[in-house]
Amino acid sequence: MLREPLFHFLAAGTLIFVLNGVFGGGTDDSRTITVTAGQVDRLEQVFAGQWRRPPTPEELAGLVDAHVEEEILYREAVALGLDVDDTIVRRRLAQKMQFLIEDTAAPTEPADAALVAFFEQHRERFRSPPILSFTHIYFSSDRRDNAQADAQSTLESLGELDRAPDQGDPFMLRHDYADVTEDEVSRLFGREFGAALFALPASDWQGPVRSGYGYHLVRIVAKTVPPEPEFAAVRTDVLAAYMDSERRRLNAAVLDEIKARYTIVDAQTEAAR
Repeated sequence: MLREPLFHFLAAGTLIFVLNGVFGGGTDDSRTITVTAGQVDRLEQVFAGQWRRPPTPEELAGLVDAHVEEEILYREAVALGLDVDDTIVRRRLAQKMQFLIEDTAAPTEPADAALVAFFEQHRERFRSPPILSFTHIYFSSDRRDNAQADAQSTLESLGELDRAPDQGDPFMLRHDYADVTEDEVSRLFGREFGAALFALPASDWQGPVRSGYGYHLVRIVAKTVPPEPEFAAVRTDVLAAYMDSERRRLNAAVLDEIKARYTIVDAQTEAAR
């Protein structure tokens, strides 16, 4: 039993407890737990948020007792060093520190002049994407020996047909799409197909265009390129983007200031940075 790590751990913890009791002397604030009115109110609010009603006096007393027990266990764990080298505890504390930085580095709302300058600098972010409507004929690479050649041959015989899904193979998705963006098409057919489709002009049957499923003949029924955005129309979006950008910049500045207080040594090269 003397060789068991758990035994050593319990023995060390007991020794620390005994020595603290013998030599601590006086009043030890770490042994005093004060339950404030604010903490009780927070316990009530959490309970009410979960159960949609306030706690009874007995339930509130139980919540306070649980809070006190948690605080006692927390302090004992810290006294024994259980928080040291614990990945979960480290990440949680780092996360709370990040939240604290975000709270202290909150940006203020800018004047319109700053917003307009931000808008002009990032105008592309506020431009609505092009949309198009199209129909397609599908040729399966799994069902055919040469789906691309079959699609090319069919293209020459389509003439002025508005739609002709029966000229190809059955398709698990739709054959007709209206007012879709490139991102929406790419999610369904793949990025390669989406980029190729939006590079085509609105006209009669074209292709073959390759997708993750096979090959397609496409007829773009309509294609709309939205006009340049006006600041007044997208001011709300510009403000949200500006505040997010400023928040990130201020957070980075605070973190850089904190990092400057530390010397980082690479143990492999013994180089400090």
